[in-house]
Amino acid sequence: MTLKNRNRIFLISVTIFSVIFLINLIFFIFSAINGKITFYDKSISNKVFQFLFSEVNGAGIISSMILCIFSIITGFLITQSFEKTHAPEILYFSEFLLGIFFNTFKIYVLLFSLDKNFSSVSLFIQKCALAGQIMCILSFLLASLFSDEDQIQNTDKNILIILAASIIISSVTPVNLHSTQLSGLAYIAFRKTFIVIIILLMLITSLSFALSWHTRDEKKYMKSSLAFIIIISGGFCIIYSINYFFIIIGSLMLSIGTKVYISMLHRYYLWK
Repeated sequence: MTLKNRNRIFLISVTIFSVIFLINLIFFIFSAINGKITFYDKSISNKVFQFLFSEVNGAGIISSMILCIFSIITGFLITQSFEKTHAPEILYFSEFLLGIFFNTFKIYVLLFSLDKNFSSVSLFIQKCALAGQIMCILSFLLASLFSDEDQIQNTDKNILIILAASIIISSVTPVNLHSTQLSGLAYIAFRKTFIVIIILLMLITSLSFALSWHTRDEKKYMKSSLAFIIIISGGFCIIYSINYFFIIIGSLMLSIGTKVYISMLHRYYLWK
């Protein structure tokens, strides 16, 4: 993929993300005005705890809006920062952003109570969210394994493989629409196994990043292995948030991890 085509795809994606965000914002405002969103639990007497730990649908909705804003801002920043740079890690990171964005669609489950009618639309959204989560993990895994110069030509193919694998896995994974959480996501089958696999892949990816920078004799960039864990942990924390405490913690982790990771890549390719 040429730089021109890559940048064009990035800009188109950011534009689409922005349009969808505006649509979601309109739905959010109308739902809030009509009293369909619960922002806090009035039964909690302590005001601080009432704000931070209220398990309400408002937290799930706001988490979706934050993920959407993050995708737009970060997508725009990497487009500007790496406009003239062939960095395979950025292509993999853009797929991570797409995975994050797929999880913003859960807002419709909460705004329109799709979990109550168990519709095919609700099922489609749950499958999209699961595919997005798998994409988030696989994009970093392949970035850690296939970012060397001799692997750059395979980046486009690897991105398609990630997308296809995520869709296939999410399609065959059963989803229980009768147990939708306040985050807007339903429980999946083999949930504990899924969590264990995610943790193992995170450890493998972190180790792979460390080894990759070590073999390049660029040990000062090995902190990317830590930044990756912070990014994924923060992202999943927001995705599954049912209160504002986890949204705040997740937002801080996602922002800090992304800043460290992107800044590190920018410095590396600037001096390369």
